[in-house]
Amino acid sequence: PKRHKMVDPHMQMLGVPSSNLSANQLGALPTEVHERGPIPVAQPSKGVTVRVVAGEADEVSSPIETYSDLAILHVSLEPGSSWTWPKPVGWTCLLYTRRGEAIVADEKLPVHHTATLTRSSSDVTISVDEEAEVLILAGAPLQEPVAMGANIIMNSNQELAEANGDLRAGYFGPSWEHTDDDTEWMRTIQEHWRYMAQSFK
Repeated sequence: PKRHKMVDPHMQMLGVPSSNLSANQLGALPTEVHERGPIPVAQPSKGVTVRVVAGEADEVSSPIETYSDLAILHVSLEPGSSWTWPKPVGWTCLLYTRRGEAIVADEKLPVHHTATLTRSSSDVTISVDEEAEVLILAGAPLQEPVAMGANIIMNSNQELAEANGDLRAGYFGPSWEHTDDDTEWMRTIQEHWRYMAQSFK
């Protein structure tokens, strides 16, 4: 939401704190980093696992704090299983098939395809014949002006220009090659934020 766009930056991390991507190893980040523990998991029925990255599903809630009502759910389904999520009426909702093929609203959703549901729809039922994984991205519309460029969304073109300037200056973090392994990625992150920390002084 517009009223929260310029709050102090902070990062929330889900996962195993002892992993080699722990917040304590990310260098001199000019922001607060919060470890939120493991990703909560719901197992509502046989053959169905829901990782609740944000929001809530089957009475399991994510510890991630958000500025608006939303849900990010990673659903894994074994062959022949199905699952229904009660999407709040009025929410925007996308489903993306990460692996396998899913059936949504009696239509097949092949791997690497996206379905957009109407805001007037409610229950979302996913069923599969074979093993599949589906990502659900859903949230309440903010009902605010939108100015969008690449992966930045603001409320006006002026705000968008300012954000792009911050991006070029490195305030959003470094860029890296998608082929980098964990060690190379970690080195890039640490070097960038150590350099930025010096420039902030």
